[in-house]
Amino acid sequence: MNVRETENDFDSMLGKIVEAIDALSINGDKVSLLGASGGGSMAVNAFIERQGKVEKVVNVCGRLRIGRKNNLDRNPKDKQLLAYNESVRRLDGREKSISESARTKILTVSPSFGQEFVPSDTVQVEGAGNIKIVSIEHVICIFAALTLFSGSIMRFLLSNVDNGASGKL
Repeated sequence: MNVRETENDFDSMLGKIVEAIDALSINGDKVSLLGASGGGSMAVNAFIERQGKVEKVVNVCGRLRIGRKNNLDRNPKDKQLLAYNESVRRLDGREKSISESARTKILTVSPSFGQEFVPSDTVQVEGAGNIKIVSIEHVICIFAALTLFSGSIMRFLLSNVDNGASGKL
């Protein structure tokens, strides 16, 4: 589902995702979310909205909080960037509301050697499954996570038990 094609503000994007979660879970279907880059904070925000309906959520190289280096306002006229900024800001204020048990339903993936767009202190969630893959750079890490290291993500999504492990691949 790509909400950027039809919506460009945070509330509309989040609303579309929440509607999809509600529609998919009506029949008892399991719903998991994966957000990469700017979609990571959106996926975790949607998870917070529908914790009872979302099985797992994966953040691949996405910024989840403002962090020490607040560089969110690089281009204030870009509407999609404004939605991303709002998603990060809201999640920054809501992250503490995620319970310890809900955190085990979250997996974050980040590069072990850093990335230029997303500060390393903004990707992981305390108490979640946080893994670092042997990679550099933002786009290369996303590619590696979704291809070469996709087995770790799939094992997490398909596991019956919550994953609280952290590590390096």
